[in-house]
Amino acid sequence: MTKANRVAKKADKVAILGFTDTRLEAPFGDPEWEIWGLNELYRYHDARQFSRWFEIHDRKLIEEDKGVPGHWPPHIDALKQFPIPVYMHQHWDDIPNSVAYPKEEMERAFPDGQYQTSSISWMIALAVLEGFKEIGVYGVDMAQDIEYVQQRPACEYWIGLARGMGTKVYVPRTSDLLKAVGQYGWGDGHIFRGKLNERLGWLRAQEEEHKKELAALDNKRSQLVAVLHQFAGAIQDTNYWLRSWSIPSGDSDKPFKEREMPLIESGPASAGAPSGDGGSAEPSVAGPPKENEIDAKSP
Repeated sequence: MTKANRVAKKADKVAILGFTDTRLEAPFGDPEWEIWGLNELYRYHDARQFSRWFEIHDRKLIEEDKGVPGHWPPHIDALKQFPIPVYMHQHWDDIPNSVAYPKEEMERAFPDGQYQTSSISWMIALAVLEGFKEIGVYGVDMAQDIEYVQQRPACEYWIGLARGMGTKVYVPRTSDLLKAVGQYGWGDGHIFRGKLNERLGWLRAQEEEHKKELAALDNKRSQLVAVLHQFAGAIQDTNYWLRSWSIPSGDSDKPFKEREMPLIESGPASAGAPSGDGGSAEPSVAGPPKENEIDAKSP
């Protein structure tokens, strides 16, 4: 089944989100912006905060990737519940809001429309195709090896194309997109130093956060140790009373649940009848002891 792959624009600005921390700078709740998410980003944000979603990976590969947390079936099941358009290779009936990504239209519209190396580049290209006046790229760092080598160049290409067409594009200063160690022939590495200083600030903030968590755990440990000391003192006190003010008698020192409670019978069993578990005589209800019995049992 096919489904129209054009979705009505709700604004002239679009924020494209990845997974790194700068995604938190995105203009959530601003009616002048559409917010686009991808893959399993709904783990960190409610999907209802977004305008469109992108799952560009082949569904067959997702379903085969059963050993990866968040993938099939939880990921596909989540997409089935999405209240917003979800761009995929095609429309799927069991994912009602799935929409076929306009791949052929993209490739016809731009001479380099096939130059796509990541979900983010497909998203930026669609924003260019639909004529958004402003594009913000948040939470996209492209700092890891596989991202840098394979994915980053296409993202930078589509950002450059958008700017060349007059579209305003925002990239956070701490993102590695459109960044270099320095200017060839002139650069002294100040851009790279700025990047390292930003990272150092982030690392220190994380360190302080974990120190606070550790301090909270230390405080909790101190509270538990104090409680254990209270129990130890109560046990020592109770042992003192047992030793000083009570007389041991058989199994009376055992916990109550471990004691064996004897069966009380009214009198001797009939002659020749075996006693204990093998006895066949039915015990009678015990009556009040006679006076001579009391005297015989008295110390």
